[in-house]
Amino acid sequence: TERDRGMSKRENKEQRQQDFEKIIKKIIDNAEIGLKEFYGKYGRLIQITAQTFCEKDTANEVENDVLVKVWKNARKIKNIENPEGWIYTITVNTVKSTFKKKQTFPLNENMRF
Repeated sequence: TERDRGMSKRENKEQRQQDFEKIIKKIIDNAEIGLKEFYGKYGRLIQITAQTFCEKDTANEVENDVLVKVWKNARKIKNIENPEGWIYTITVNTVKSTFKKKQTFPLNENMRF
């Protein structure tokens, strides 16, 4: 029934949140093991998102930067209701900051991108 589907969606969401929290805890306890599990579960999402906006070499750089951000900030990561949405957002923000770092300026003032 409609109500049952709503319950299973909520339970599924809660399960995804719990799984995400367990992986983050693993990253805190043992970075290598935790990051491998994190990448195994969410790596494809990071890859697809990065490759949507970047060519392959830059996308690989973005992937690495996202993993470093997760590792460095693991203790601050709390109460993420939508892990996939959060990962998508940090990946897109990392793409933007990567482009800003690599920004080149036009050769003359009249050039536009």
